[in-house]
Amino acid sequence: MGRTTLDWIVIADPTDTFTRRLFYRSDLRVSARHKTWPDGIVFKNLVTGEQRQYAQGELLTVTSTSSTSATAEEPPREGR
Repeated sequence: MGRTTLDWIVIADPTDTFTRRLFYRSDLRVSARHKTWPDGIVFKNLVTGEQRQYAQGELLTVTSTSSTSATAEEPPREGR
C-alpha cells in the first residue's frame, strides 16, 4: 500500500484530538514508537475494516468487536 493512501481513520480517541482524522499506515507505527498517541485511541482501516488500538505504549490489533480483546502488532521487518 505504501504511503500513497490515507487509509486509517481514528474512530475513538479519549482526548478527542484526533477523532475522524486520516493517517497513513506508516504514521501509526512511527508515532506509536514515539509514544505520540493517547492510550485507548483506535484506528480503523477504511479498506479492510481492520482495527488497531494504542495502549500502554503498544499498537495492538483488535481481534474482536470488544476493544479490550487485542494482540500486539508484529514489529516491522527491516527493509519495509
